[in-house]
Amino acid sequence: MVKALVITADGKETGGRMVDETLPFSKKVSLRTETEVTKVLIIAKYRHGATGELSCDISIDGKSLASNTSTTHKPARCFFVDK
Repeated sequence: MVKALVITADGKETGGRMVDETLPFSKKVSLRTETEVTKVLIIAKYRHGATGELSCDISIDGKSLASNTSTTHKPARCFFVDK
């Protein structure tokens, strides 16, 4: 299950619901060049306490800003806040 939430400076949100995805899973969000991203949150977890390796990565223009890997039943979480 994956939750991917992007919030822009003008308060618009993209995503935000926890949804089932088949692994391997990747999501790319394209925004207009003048759009200022202020927050990005990604949570990845297995359903019903299953275990295995899960990773998340937040990249903007090819630069990794946050990454995390979980190998237990805990979710992989990535969070980016533009300051």
